Amino acid sequence: MPPVALRPRSTTELIDAAVVLLRQHYMEIITTSAIFLIPAFILKLFLPDIRAGRLPAGNQLGLFGVGLAVTIVFSIVSSAAVVVVVSDSYLGREVSIGAAVQRVINRIWPVFWTAFLQFLLAMAGSIFFLIPGLLFAAWFFAATVVVVIEGKGTFAALGRSRQLASGSVGRILGILFLSLILVLVIEIIAGMALGLIGVLAHAGPAFTTLAGNIASLLIYPFFTVVITLLYYDLRIRKEGFDLEVMSSELGQSMTSAAPSPA
Repeated sequence: MPPVALRPRSTTELIDAAVVLLRQHYMEIITTSAIFLIPAFILKLFLPDIRAGRLPAGNQLGLFGVGLAVTIVFSIVSSAAVVVVVSDSYLGREVSIGAAVQRVINRIWPVFWTAFLQFLLAMAGSIFFLIPGLLFAAWFFAATVVVVIEGKGTFAALGRSRQLASGSVGRILGILFLSLILVLVIEIIAGMALGLIGVLAHAGPAFTTLAGNIASLLIYPFFTVVITLLYYDLRIRKEGFDLEVMSSELGQSMTSAAPSPA
Protein backbone atom coordinates (compact mmCIF):
# COMPACT_ATOMS: atom_id res chain seq x y z
CA MET A 1 0.00 0.00 0.00
CA PRO A 2 1.42 3.44 -0.93
CA PRO A 3 2.42 5.73 2.00
CA VAL A 4 0.29 8.60 0.65
CA ALA A 5 -2.92 8.54 -1.38
CA LEU A 6 -2.90 9.33 -5.10
CA ARG A 7 -4.95 12.56 -5.26
CA PRO A 8 -4.60 16.29 -6.00
CA ARG A 9 -3.06 18.32 -3.18
CA SER A 10 -2.64 21.91 -2.10
CA THR A 11 0.86 23.32 -1.63
CA THR A 12 1.06 22.50 2.08
CA GLU A 13 -0.52 19.08 1.55
CA LEU A 14 2.04 18.26 -1.14
CA ILE A 15 4.95 19.26 1.11
CA ASP A 16 3.44 17.17 3.92
CA ALA A 17 3.02 14.19 1.59
CA ALA A 18 6.67 14.53 0.56
CA VAL A 19 7.70 14.43 4.22
CA VAL A 20 5.56 11.32 4.86
CA LEU A 21 6.96 9.50 1.83
CA LEU A 22 10.53 10.49 2.68
CA ARG A 23 10.15 9.21 6.24
CA GLN A 24 8.63 5.90 5.12
CA HIS A 25 11.35 5.16 2.56
CA TYR A 26 14.20 7.25 3.94
CA MET A 27 16.80 4.48 3.95
CA GLU A 28 16.01 3.40 0.39
CA ILE A 29 16.11 7.00 -0.86
CA ILE A 30 19.36 7.89 0.93
CA THR A 31 21.02 4.62 -0.09
CA THR A 32 20.04 5.14 -3.73
CA SER A 33 21.40 8.67 -3.63
CA ALA A 34 24.58 7.62 -1.84
CA ILE A 35 25.44 5.02 -4.48
CA PHE A 36 26.08 7.85 -6.93
CA LEU A 37 27.18 10.67 -4.63
CA ILE A 38 29.78 8.89 -2.49
CA PRO A 39 32.25 8.51 -5.42
CA ALA A 40 32.08 12.29 -5.90
CA PHE A 41 32.63 12.82 -2.17
CA ILE A 42 35.68 10.55 -2.24
CA LEU A 43 37.09 12.50 -5.18
CA LYS A 44 36.80 15.73 -3.20
CA LEU A 45 38.67 14.22 -0.29
CA PHE A 46 41.51 13.24 -2.62
CA LEU A 47 41.98 16.80 -3.79
CA PRO A 48 43.40 18.42 -0.64
CA ASP A 49 46.09 20.31 -2.53
CA ILE A 50 43.45 22.46 -4.21
CA ARG A 51 42.16 23.69 -0.85
CA ALA A 52 45.68 24.20 0.46
CA GLY A 53 46.75 26.11 -2.65
CA ARG A 54 49.92 24.06 -3.09
CA LEU A 55 49.40 23.43 -6.81
CA PRO A 56 50.08 25.80 -9.73
CA ALA A 57 47.10 27.94 -10.72
CA GLY A 58 46.54 26.03 -13.97
CA ASN A 59 46.53 22.66 -12.23
CA GLN A 60 44.23 23.96 -9.51
CA LEU A 61 41.74 25.19 -12.09
CA GLY A 62 41.88 21.92 -14.02
CA LEU A 63 41.39 19.73 -10.96
CA PHE A 64 38.64 21.99 -9.67
CA GLY A 65 36.88 21.67 -13.03
CA VAL A 66 37.18 17.88 -12.97
CA GLY A 67 35.86 17.69 -9.42
CA LEU A 68 32.96 20.02 -10.22
CA ALA A 69 32.04 18.13 -13.41
CA VAL A 70 32.06 14.76 -11.62
CA THR A 71 29.97 16.16 -8.78
CA ILE A 72 27.39 17.62 -11.18
CA VAL A 73 27.11 14.43 -13.24
CA PHE A 74 26.76 12.17 -10.22
CA SER A 75 24.26 14.57 -8.60
CA ILE A 76 22.08 14.50 -11.73
CA VAL A 77 22.10 10.71 -11.90
CA SER A 78 21.52 10.45 -8.15
CA SER A 79 18.42 12.64 -8.34
CA ALA A 80 17.09 10.61 -11.27
CA ALA A 81 17.46 7.37 -9.31
CA VAL A 82 15.62 8.91 -6.35
CA VAL A 83 12.79 9.85 -8.74
CA VAL A 84 12.35 6.16 -9.57
CA VAL A 85 12.19 5.17 -5.88
CA VAL A 86 9.69 7.93 -5.10
CA SER A 87 7.55 7.11 -8.13
CA ASP A 88 7.39 3.40 -7.29
CA SER A 89 6.49 4.20 -3.70
CA TYR A 90 3.81 6.72 -4.65
CA LEU A 91 2.20 4.30 -7.08
CA GLY A 92 2.21 1.48 -4.52
CA ARG A 93 4.80 -0.61 -6.33
CA GLU A 94 7.67 -2.52 -4.77
CA VAL A 95 10.60 -0.22 -4.06
CA SER A 96 13.89 -1.67 -5.29
CA ILE A 97 17.20 0.17 -5.07
CA GLY A 98 18.78 -2.12 -7.64
CA ALA A 99 15.93 -1.62 -10.11
CA ALA A 100 16.08 2.16 -9.64
CA VAL A 101 19.82 2.23 -10.29
CA GLN A 102 19.52 -0.01 -13.34
CA ARG A 103 16.68 2.03 -14.78
CA VAL A 104 18.66 5.26 -14.54
CA ILE A 105 21.83 3.70 -15.95
CA ASN A 106 19.81 2.55 -18.96
CA ARG A 107 18.66 6.17 -19.48
CA ILE A 108 21.81 7.94 -18.33
CA TRP A 109 22.49 10.00 -21.46
CA PRO A 110 18.94 11.36 -21.90
CA VAL A 111 18.88 12.08 -18.16
CA PHE A 112 22.17 13.97 -18.29
CA TRP A 113 21.43 16.02 -21.40
CA THR A 114 17.94 16.90 -20.21
CA ALA A 115 19.21 18.12 -16.84
CA PHE A 116 22.01 20.01 -18.58
CA LEU A 117 19.57 21.79 -20.91
CA GLN A 118 17.26 22.55 -17.97
CA PHE A 119 20.15 24.27 -16.23
CA LEU A 120 21.28 26.17 -19.34
CA LEU A 121 17.79 27.45 -20.09
CA ALA A 122 17.20 28.61 -16.53
CA MET A 123 20.62 30.28 -16.35
CA ALA A 124 20.27 31.94 -19.75
CA GLY A 125 16.90 33.34 -18.79
CA SER A 126 18.21 34.57 -15.44
CA ILE A 127 21.28 36.25 -16.96
CA PHE A 128 19.30 38.38 -19.40
CA PHE A 129 16.13 38.90 -17.39
CA LEU A 130 15.00 37.35 -14.11
CA ILE A 131 11.43 36.65 -15.24
CA PRO A 132 12.35 34.38 -18.19
CA GLY A 133 14.69 32.43 -15.90
CA LEU A 134 11.88 31.77 -13.45
CA LEU A 135 9.53 30.95 -16.28
CA PHE A 136 11.96 28.41 -17.74
CA ALA A 137 12.56 26.90 -14.29
CA ALA A 138 8.80 26.37 -13.88
CA TRP A 139 8.20 25.14 -17.43
CA PHE A 140 10.95 22.55 -17.40
CA PHE A 141 10.99 21.54 -13.71
CA ALA A 142 9.78 18.00 -14.49
CA ALA A 143 11.80 17.31 -17.64
CA THR A 144 14.20 14.87 -16.00
CA VAL A 145 11.29 13.19 -14.20
CA VAL A 146 9.58 12.71 -17.56
CA VAL A 147 12.72 11.12 -19.04
CA VAL A 148 12.92 8.60 -16.20
CA ILE A 149 9.23 7.82 -15.70
CA GLU A 150 7.80 8.17 -19.21
CA GLY A 151 10.93 7.17 -21.13
CA LYS A 152 10.90 10.21 -23.43
CA GLY A 153 13.92 11.77 -25.10
CA THR A 154 15.41 15.10 -24.10
CA PHE A 155 13.41 17.51 -26.28
CA ALA A 156 10.19 15.53 -25.95
CA ALA A 157 10.64 15.62 -22.16
CA LEU A 158 11.14 19.39 -22.17
CA GLY A 159 7.97 19.80 -24.22
CA ARG A 160 6.04 17.42 -21.99
CA SER A 161 7.16 19.28 -18.85
CA ARG A 162 6.06 22.60 -20.34
CA GLN A 163 2.70 21.08 -21.23
CA LEU A 164 2.14 19.94 -17.64
CA ALA A 165 3.31 23.28 -16.23
CA SER A 166 1.04 25.36 -18.46
CA GLY A 167 -1.32 27.43 -16.32
CA SER A 168 0.43 26.44 -13.08
CA VAL A 169 3.67 28.46 -13.24
CA GLY A 170 2.99 30.48 -10.10
CA ARG A 171 2.04 27.42 -8.06
CA ILE A 172 5.08 25.48 -9.30
CA LEU A 173 7.46 28.32 -8.40
CA GLY A 174 5.87 28.67 -4.98
CA ILE A 175 6.24 24.96 -4.20
CA LEU A 176 9.82 24.82 -5.51
CA PHE A 177 10.79 27.94 -3.56
CA LEU A 178 9.22 26.72 -0.31
CA SER A 179 10.80 23.26 -0.52
CA LEU A 180 14.20 24.70 -1.47
CA ILE A 181 14.13 27.07 1.50
CA LEU A 182 13.26 24.17 3.81
CA VAL A 183 16.13 22.10 2.40
CA LEU A 184 18.65 24.94 2.70
CA VAL A 185 17.66 25.83 6.26
CA ILE A 186 17.85 22.23 7.48
CA GLU A 187 21.08 21.64 5.55
CA ILE A 188 22.69 24.74 7.12
CA ILE A 189 21.65 23.64 10.60
CA ALA A 190 22.95 20.10 10.02
CA GLY A 191 26.18 21.44 8.51
CA MET A 192 26.74 23.74 11.48
CA ALA A 193 26.15 20.87 13.91
CA LEU A 194 28.62 18.63 12.08
CA GLY A 195 31.06 21.52 11.79
CA LEU A 196 30.86 22.11 15.54
CA ILE A 197 31.69 18.47 16.11
CA GLY A 198 34.70 18.92 13.86
CA VAL A 199 35.88 21.96 15.83
CA LEU A 200 35.50 20.16 19.15
CA ALA A 201 37.37 17.17 17.74
CA HIS A 202 40.04 19.45 16.19
CA ALA A 203 39.35 17.90 12.77
CA GLY A 204 40.99 19.22 9.62
CA PRO A 205 39.54 20.74 6.43
CA ALA A 206 38.78 17.29 5.03
CA PHE A 207 36.28 16.71 7.81
CA THR A 208 34.59 20.05 7.09
CA THR A 209 34.21 19.10 3.43
CA LEU A 210 32.92 15.65 4.34
CA ALA A 211 30.47 17.09 6.88
CA GLY A 212 28.96 19.40 4.29
CA ASN A 213 28.64 16.55 1.81
CA ILE A 214 26.97 14.31 4.37
CA ALA A 215 24.50 17.04 5.30
CA SER A 216 23.63 17.48 1.63
CA LEU A 217 23.25 13.73 1.10
CA LEU A 218 20.90 13.34 4.06
CA ILE A 219 18.65 16.30 3.29
CA TYR A 220 18.67 17.33 -0.38
CA PRO A 221 16.72 14.27 -1.67
CA PHE A 222 13.64 15.89 -0.13
CA PHE A 223 13.68 18.41 -2.97
CA THR A 224 13.60 15.56 -5.51
CA VAL A 225 10.68 13.95 -3.65
CA VAL A 226 8.73 17.22 -3.90
CA ILE A 227 9.44 17.58 -7.63
CA THR A 228 8.29 14.01 -8.30
CA LEU A 229 5.06 14.43 -6.34
CA LEU A 230 4.44 17.78 -8.04
CA TYR A 231 4.81 16.07 -11.42
CA TYR A 232 2.18 13.50 -10.46
CA ASP A 233 -0.03 16.19 -8.94
CA LEU A 234 -0.13 18.03 -12.28
CA ARG A 235 -0.89 14.79 -14.12
CA ILE A 236 -3.74 14.10 -11.70
CA ARG A 237 -5.18 17.60 -12.15
CA LYS A 238 -4.78 17.81 -15.92
CA GLU A 239 -5.10 14.20 -17.06
CA GLY A 240 -7.05 12.41 -14.34
CA PHE A 241 -4.05 10.16 -13.70
CA ASP A 242 -5.46 9.00 -10.35
CA LEU A 243 -8.64 7.80 -12.06
CA GLU A 244 -6.57 6.07 -14.72
CA VAL A 245 -4.61 4.18 -12.07
CA MET A 246 -7.78 3.28 -10.16
CA SER A 247 -9.42 2.03 -13.36
CA SER A 248 -6.39 -0.09 -14.19
CA GLU A 249 -6.26 -1.57 -10.68
CA LEU A 250 -10.02 -2.29 -10.77
CA GLY A 251 -9.66 -4.04 -14.12
CA GLN A 252 -6.83 -6.19 -12.77
CA SER A 253 -8.87 -7.06 -9.67
CA MET A 254 -11.89 -8.08 -11.72
CA THR A 255 -9.70 -10.18 -14.01
CA SER A 256 -8.09 -12.01 -11.10
CA ALA A 257 -11.46 -12.52 -9.40
CA ALA A 258 -13.17 -13.92 -12.50
CA PRO A 259 -13.77 -17.68 -12.40
CA SER A 260 -11.51 -19.71 -14.62
CA PRO A 261 -13.19 -21.42 -17.59
CA ALA A 262 -14.18 -25.02 -17.06
